[in-house]
Amino acid sequence: MGSRRGRKKPRGEPNKGALVVEGWTILAHPLFLDAMEGLISVVDREQTSRPDALPSGNAKLLGHLLDLAFVKIPRDPGNAAYRHGGTLADRRYWFRGKTGGGRYRLFYRYDSRARIIIYAWVNDEDSLRTYGTASAKDQRTRLKTLKSGAERKKR
Repeated sequence: MGSRRGRKKPRGEPNKGALVVEGWTILAHPLFLDAMEGLISVVDREQTSRPDALPSGNAKLLGHLLDLAFVKIPRDPGNAAYRHGGTLADRRYWFRGKTGGGRYRLFYRYDSRARIIIYAWVNDEDSLRTYGTASAKDQRTRLKTLKSGAERKKR
């Protein structure tokens, strides 16, 4: 038997119904989906109550997050601009896109071989970052949540 090195693994059937952008399959963790659904609900209520008003801050944020998640990050998910500065210690496989003056962060992982991006979470009003603060408690808490969910699936 020959070595497997250098041979490409046969590709299975693509994820049916999955969103593919720039050749990347986009997946989302429930934390990310909950945050986006909450923001969409708020924007819908605002637009229903004031249809003639200019776009609210929430509507602008939603637009920026959608642009980040489905346009900018899929162009080059490994871009150095998306690396965090060591805030999460040895978890360098986590990346984050920033918007809203750097206060809102979309955390994700990607696999270049499988061409998959997984959006994990977006920080909310209670966990906004301000430049100069050293605390990363919120990110560590969410990482524990993600890890515990992954461990439950293994059982």
